[in-house]
Amino acid sequence: MINWSNFENKLQERGRRAELSRLTGISTGNIRDWFNPDKSAQPEADALVKLSKALDFLVDYLLGLTDVEKGLTSESNIIPIPIMKQKAAAGLGIQTNDYSEYIDEYRFFDKFQIPSETEFGIIIEGDSMEPAYKNGQVIFVKRLDD
Repeated sequence: MINWSNFENKLQERGRRAELSRLTGISTGNIRDWFNPDKSAQPEADALVKLSKALDFLVDYLLGLTDVEKGLTSESNIIPIPIMKQKAAAGLGIQTNDYSEYIDEYRFFDKFQIPSETEFGIIIEGDSMEPAYKNGQVIFVKRLDD
């Protein structure tokens, strides 16, 4: 269940759901439904991004997942991390010293949100490692020498 208290508080501060509707293109009826305990309506990911931009707060803050209202990300803090082709799941692994042949893509992350010694990322596939790691999540890896 999502904790909407931060989001509701920001709407109260703004005082008008109509203004938020105008800024995002999301109907006031949809916004109202998200807070109605008798309805199971929840915003889709693109709506959360629009809301986050319009209110100038992190999506995680609006969802009650953090008390940090705004991120400190700037373009100079964004770095590319190589992502391996092989997905990670319980029981799977690679034994090699040259990971370059396994790199499939690069994704960009805020350097302050990843461990400093990260060398590459691996995408989790499946639910065999839940709840610690979720399907589709990128985990950061530091290669260890034998």
